[in-house]
Amino acid sequence: MNDSEELSPTLSHPPLKTVIRLLLLTILLVFAIVLINSLAGNAGLPQSVQLIMGELALIVPSLVYLRKKNYDLRQVFRIKRVALRTLLSAALLGAALPILSTELDNLVNQLIKLPDELKEPLAEILIANSWFDWLNLIIATVILASLIEEMLFRGLLQQALEKQFEATHAIFLSAFIFAIFHGPIWMIQVMIIGILFGYLAWRGKSVVPGIIVHAFHNLFSLTATNFADASPIWNTLFDWRGHVHPTLIAISACVMFYALKWFEHASAKSENP
Repeated sequence: MNDSEELSPTLSHPPLKTVIRLLLLTILLVFAIVLINSLAGNAGLPQSVQLIMGELALIVPSLVYLRKKNYDLRQVFRIKRVALRTLLSAALLGAALPILSTELDNLVNQLIKLPDELKEPLAEILIANSWFDWLNLIIATVILASLIEEMLFRGLLQQALEKQFEATHAIFLSAFIFAIFHGPIWMIQVMIIGILFGYLAWRGKSVVPGIIVHAFHNLFSLTATNFADASPIWNTLFDWRGHVHPTLIAISACVMFYALKWFEHASAKSENP
């Protein structure tokens, strides 16, 4: 990472090759944390704490390098204030997306049947057995995951890709890498959701809308994992003959459509006030 162009503090964004190196370093750091905790066995940290460490590990290499090279972190990570109407449209998207993604998960699981031995350990990570677990899981999955993953994949990575490829290709590639980071279990679902997040960041010129939608989605997943089995309402709405109830799908699809139209309009109005 000592190319002359990367040493210049006037660069608005690091080159793609630097971003790839940072991602590879991130993978090694996360793998090291997982390996250390695996070797520690019962003496290791609680899983909810490990999640926090894993999320922080995603951003540490990039933060250290970019600060050292005097990059503008707000610009590199696409952290830009957005209008209230953009935030409201993102909130509506966040309300509709988890419902539609649940049905997407149902459809994918029907096509690709994964053994329970693969899915159950991952689901158990999100089980809260105490208030301490709840606090850590909310910090890890709702706050840190939404903030850090959008900064890393839609800010740092996607912007570098946009400088090399057309926007559609950059969004697709960043979503693909985003899905790889989440593992093969939910690869298709995560990639589709990643494309939406990529579009929000590109069109809105900020990761803030994506952070909001991402947080809504993760909060829904965390709540469903812990309460779905004991909730008759969940069984009625989200386990209707193995699917989400058609009425709920229709309502969510309409909300998603009009929220995206509102987001598009709000983004265009912000560009041309």
